[in-house]
Amino acid sequence: MRGRLLLLAAALWSVLTAASGCSGAGTARTGSTLNPVKATPVPTTAVDASNAMFATVNAARSVHVRGTYRWPGSRLRVNLGVQMSGQMEGSMVDDSEPISVIDVGGKMYAELTPAFLASLGKSGECPALCGKYVIANRARAASLRRSIGGLAMVNTLVGMGQSRSGLTPTTYRGQHAYRWAPIGYPRGSYLIVSATPQCYPLKAADPGHFVLTFNRWNSVPAPVAPPKSKIFTGTW
Repeated sequence: MRGRLLLLAAALWSVLTAASGCSGAGTARTGSTLNPVKATPVPTTAVDASNAMFATVNAARSVHVRGTYRWPGSRLRVNLGVQMSGQMEGSMVDDSEPISVIDVGGKMYAELTPAFLASLGKSGECPALCGKYVIANRARAASLRRSIGGLAMVNTLVGMGQSRSGLTPTTYRGQHAYRWAPIGYPRGSYLIVSATPQCYPLKAADPGHFVLTFNRWNSVPAPVAPPKSKIFTGTW
């Protein structure tokens, strides 16, 4: 009986060591028969960085953008989560008028806040209206989408994608990055992208027109329309 047990134990040990490849040695032999997965390299030329940035932007689902736009006689500050599908949510200051917006389902909702009502000279209506939403004028909503919506964001970044000056290594908020001057933009314009295989845009500047920063690529949640009970339907 004892002899059979010893033989059984020896056979079991043979099976186990064969299956595991004798621990580390077997793992090394198994690994050597597989095709290694090559890591995507970080671009080192302006052309490669531009191509990587184009691919990233064109495939993006969402991004958070913050900064300022300027037009003749007008200025807009934004702090928005933008969906490339055309929706957005966040805050903006249009000239001196602060607005919290939710743009979803083809409608742009503006929250009636104390600051918003005060900018309109309607502070006295806050007790009845604050916390509710009004649906923005269609023409105004369409104008904002053309200026700061997802398609506008993609067009801006793609337009700044081609480098006029080659890559300049830099540091942006503690991370390695590249900076270049884009073709066809005024002197002093620049684009900063991450020094990673994806070359995520981090900052875009066109003096006199806009200065924008970007983060949370592909991780901004889609906006949700306010509940019907929060939508003000009276005369405005």
